[in-house]
Amino acid sequence: MDMDLTYITSYSLEVLHMNKQILNSLNISFGINLVDQCVEIDNCVAEILSTDHSQFVLNLDAKSKYSNLTRNQMQELSLINVLNFLINQNIVDKDTHIAITSWTTWPIETGQQTNELRSGGMAHTANEIFEQILIPHSFAK
Repeated sequence: MDMDLTYITSYSLEVLHMNKQILNSLNISFGINLVDQCVEIDNCVAEILSTDHSQFVLNLDAKSKYSNLTRNQMQELSLINVLNFLINQNIVDKDTHIAITSWTTWPIETGQQTNELRSGGMAHTANEIFEQILIPHSFAK
């Protein structure tokens, strides 16, 4: 099931909570495919609304706030923001299976750019998610 957190965030969260509860009652693991909702939009970061922490939005003028970030780094930040949001909303917990992927041509990585140390790359993003979020929350297995 695809879920757009930015459409009507409260509805999306309600559906995710309901599905998670149903799957748990059937002893079926719940999981998410963590992707950047900015898709192919440049100058975009998915983020929690600063005035209402229960709302998730696409910042379509991200360069004004994150002028030092590349497009790949914006995708990394989006994925970190989405995961933090889902943890804070009790969607993701220690039992949630998480896939870190991209539905688009971003991030663009070829040759030597495919490197865990290169900020914004998928390998670096996965490591950051583990180091910043999953390990501190004791969610890493």
